[in-house]
Amino acid sequence: MHFRPRTNLMDEARVVLSPYYSERDIEVPQLLNFVDAHSKEITTILDVGYYGSQYLKILKEKGKIIDGIDLKLGEGEREFLRNYFVGNAVTYPLGQYDLVICLSTIEHAGIKQYKMDDFVKEQNCLFKKVVDASKRFIYVTFPYGDSAFLEGEFVNMTRNSLYGFLSAIPKAVCKTSFYFNDRVYAVSGWTEISQDDADKIQYDPAKGGRCVCILEAIK
Repeated sequence: MHFRPRTNLMDEARVVLSPYYSERDIEVPQLLNFVDAHSKEITTILDVGYYGSQYLKILKEKGKIIDGIDLKLGEGEREFLRNYFVGNAVTYPLGQYDLVICLSTIEHAGIKQYKMDDFVKEQNCLFKKVVDASKRFIYVTFPYGDSAFLEGEFVNMTRNSLYGFLSAIPKAVCKTSFYFNDRVYAVSGWTEISQDDADKIQYDPAKGGRCVCILEAIK
């Protein structure tokens, strides 16, 4: 079982996407790379937290059947989705899909749009729901680094958070990648770094998300 070798991700992003000026500019090219690498085995996709997702059009053009769930309905995405569910993925009855994706969403669970005292438990439950809905492939991303909490927005994931997620898929083949960008809301400039270096990155509100973890798993 092999993951596809790296390509020139930023060049691909410029060709197929309008820039997000956020961590999406590394997450999305990697997602498309992952889907292409396993395209013959991926027909159905569930996007958890699809609101505002430009990449849905690209996935549909690749012949994929996509459902999405979010707390609110994104009108612009409806034409690319077979089904669009409105609700909390943690409690919503979901089917199973070849691939389940969750891009920069899990860090908001229990904090943004709805608040819970134990948001860490809610985030672990959301990751477990992603795992349960996946027949084979999982692609999850989140901000990563030193511990940080932004009231009403999100929590920065740490090494402990990551290991908690990985413990939910002990038999899966997992790959984690860490990317850093110190420029203010930049499209380019994302550099792959080690986990040890990523652990030390502190959240900087003036620069947005500077470090992101990409978790790819095959069950």
